[in-house]
Amino acid sequence: MVRKVVIGAIVAILVIILTLSIIKMGFLLKKTIPEKKTGNITLFIIEIPDKDAIPVIIKQVIDGDTVRIMFKNGVIEKVRLVGYNAWEIYKPEEKELGLKAKKLLEDYCKPNSIAYLDIDDEESRDKYGRLLGYLWCKKCWKDSLCSWILVQKLFLLLHPELIKNPLYIPPDEHPYHVWLKRFEIKFEEKVHVIIINSSGFYDIVTDRVILTGGIYKIMNGSRVEILNLLK
Repeated sequence: MVRKVVIGAIVAILVIILTLSIIKMGFLLKKTIPEKKTGNITLFIIEIPDKDAIPVIIKQVIDGDTVRIMFKNGVIEKVRLVGYNAWEIYKPEEKELGLKAKKLLEDYCKPNSIAYLDIDDEESRDKYGRLLGYLWCKKCWKDSLCSWILVQKLFLLLHPELIKNPLYIPPDEHPYHVWLKRFEIKFEEKVHVIIINSSGFYDIVTDRVILTGGIYKIMNGSRVEILNLLK
């Protein structure tokens, strides 16, 4: 019963306590769950792709914000990743940082690996004919625990030095700042939490966790719930 209360309360996230100003590039949005006894519980919180994302194969990383992918029907498309501008590899004054951005993307989205692509519902192509979308690539941590890393977060949150600027060109389905929002989820007592998300792998005992905007799978024993922090 306690486990059901904890999971249900997390997914509900009933009360917005406070909206604060910018923390680095994002916002802190404090939320709390009803104060229930948590007991000796382990929660797994794993970031997952958006429900609209479809599997694709990475064929080539062109630069820090553009990839070539193949759909399951064999069609190959170029995809411009929404939300940021990476440094250009073709401009002499930007080349060094541009190559670093490209290598970072290659390290996570390796050629011939499977990724998940969510094509922007509001504007599917840019003026050059490239698909516009959001890309998740697989990353495995210790004990073979894996998650899907959102490329937009990889650059915007973890490696902002490798981008020229965040980019919002309406009507983006997910403006870049939605990924940067931070949600604080508080527990009455400390619990064991394993978090696997775009920022890393965390195995902690805590009375609160902070998650950035995205979709999360929360597991507690046999129970699985989906937490949508994009709404």
